[in-house]
Amino acid sequence: MPFIGKAKGAILQQLVQEQKPQLAVEVGTMAGYSAILIAQVLPEGGKLISLEKDLAWVLVGKRFLWQASQGNLDKARTTPVGQMVDVWWGDARDKFAKLAQQTGQQIDFLLLDGTPKETLSYLQAAEPYLKSGAVVVADNAGSVGGVFWLTCLNMRSCDATSGWGKGYKYPVISYA
Repeated sequence: MPFIGKAKGAILQQLVQEQKPQLAVEVGTMAGYSAILIAQVLPEGGKLISLEKDLAWVLVGKRFLWQASQGNLDKARTTPVGQMVDVWWGDARDKFAKLAQQTGQQIDFLLLDGTPKETLSYLQAAEPYLKSGAVVVADNAGSVGGVFWLTCLNMRSCDATSGWGKGYKYPVISYA
């Protein structure tokens, strides 16, 4: 299973803690592991919306988020982990406009952890809804194979021809 893992999970949590997002979005729920990690460090009042196009993974993710809300560690929290996360079913590229309309917020933190070959199209679909200064983390970005994509991410901004470059931060967490 392509879970983000312990080492990358620690980096992910550090990035969320530094950004303190009010609205975080994850593309690719799978079993909810990354969603749990993000929710554990969201600031008070923060929300994570996890987008998943496979109904089976939506159900699995919701179950594990519920379970993460049941333990003793979660009882010390003001808001249970499971209540900080909404899992939506559907293609993320079709959900960003609805997400912005429903929340009335721009995205502060975006985790792209869906199908690797679709990562760039997810970013392009999300871009109009990103807050200036948003952090975008792309897991499995190395498997996309796009030189421009990796250059944009590593430079932390892209040139004017790409339509990006509004001051977003683009850290990359990629499998070696």
